[in-house]
Amino acid sequence: MEYDMTEQENFSPDSSTGTPENMPEPVLPHILQTFYLQAMISLGKYPNPVTRKFEHDLKAAKYYIGLLEVLEGKTRGNLSDEEKGLLDEFLHTARLAYVDESKMEKKD
Repeated sequence: MEYDMTEQENFSPDSSTGTPENMPEPVLPHILQTFYLQAMISLGKYPNPVTRKFEHDLKAAKYYIGLLEVLEGKTRGNLSDEEKGLLDEFLHTARLAYVDESKMEKKD
């Protein structure tokens, strides 16, 4: 399952206030994607958007996966099928990546 974020990524800073204009609507998939991407950046799967370097921080990754797990518990029974599918996919992928990175770190 893939959530289309393209239409909501087209916003630019408003020079008078310093805040983005045309901000995307705050929706649960954006929150889920934020925590998922932070976990994957911490696992070295994507470059850090600020430093453009691949980083490995298992402690941070575990924290962001934990935030997704908290959301899973607190929203159980209240998600649409699409939201539940997205959360399940993000958790599954992030957990597998965490296990892989944990094994690699132990080898080093």
